[in-house]
Amino acid sequence: MWLFGNISGDSAHFRDVILKAGAFEPMLRIVDSTNNKSMIKQGTWAISNLCRGVPLPDFKYVICAIPTFVRIVEEESDAEVLRDALWALYHLTEKAEFDINQLTDKALERFSAFLSSSLDLVIPSAKILGNIVKAFPEASIKLTGNPEFIPKIYSLLQHPRGNVRRDALYLISSFTRSWEFGKQFFEVTGLIECCMNLILSQRSADSVGAAIILFDFVKFGDLSHVTMLYENGILNSFLHLISKEKKEALSGLRGLQALLKRTGKIKKDDQKLRQICISSLKDCGGLDRIKELCNSKYEKTKLEANAIINKYFKSEKTKDVVI
Repeated sequence: MWLFGNISGDSAHFRDVILKAGAFEPMLRIVDSTNNKSMIKQGTWAISNLCRGVPLPDFKYVICAIPTFVRIVEEESDAEVLRDALWALYHLTEKAEFDINQLTDKALERFSAFLSSSLDLVIPSAKILGNIVKAFPEASIKLTGNPEFIPKIYSLLQHPRGNVRRDALYLISSFTRSWEFGKQFFEVTGLIECCMNLILSQRSADSVGAAIILFDFVKFGDLSHVTMLYENGILNSFLHLISKEKKEALSGLRGLQALLKRTGKIKKDDQKLRQICISSLKDCGGLDRIKELCNSKYEKTKLEANAIINKYFKSEKTKDVVI
């Protein structure tokens, strides 16, 4: 066990040699059949290493490990054993071939419970749940049916560790891609304000992750929700993002594009809310910044900026607005 675990952990090439030689299934049988705590710990670590690495192993060689890791998650209490099993499951759930039917309801409950455990378990559990919800939206019903689930994720957004916040944002964004489940997060008191504050932070991962959630709220929410987001200052959040570069600017442009599209159907003070947004863009220099980004060296940013100009502004020369 130690030998194969060390070799596979140090070399993806030799990991694949071990897998192709057929050593993996006998290792699984040892872990599944023993009651020796030391062997369970060593074996879980070894088979976990065989499921990891860059590039990830061919799924056909490691799919047989999923029932073993699920059983470990359900039954074991040792933090190190659980950590190794969770990290292996995270990598396995990343694969397109993964089938949610390979998991049990009890395993989902345990992943959720680990969100309020030690960091060694919080991080891989959040990643696993994000992968599952992204690939299998129907899993959202089981998870959000637990009244403690959403508050746990929200609390992680306020964690001092950046990687914990990043994984919490990824998990929430996995839900917000569907308004059926995203609406539940929209209604969490303080979540929108928290996302806006994260956008203002100096940490790019926080800003981009929070922007994705707000973008989903604008794109998929009801018009009443879009109005509420506007009144809470979402335009300023997107403007802050486009003052940056790379992923932050792109996230801000996508947010503005969605906001301008949705506000075309909303009236405020006898005029379309889109007109108010466009006037604000012109007055605060946001339009000038969008024009600058039309020449960005980043292709996606350049395309998004040009799309906004072409759709909502007749020309840079006349600066007329298309409403």
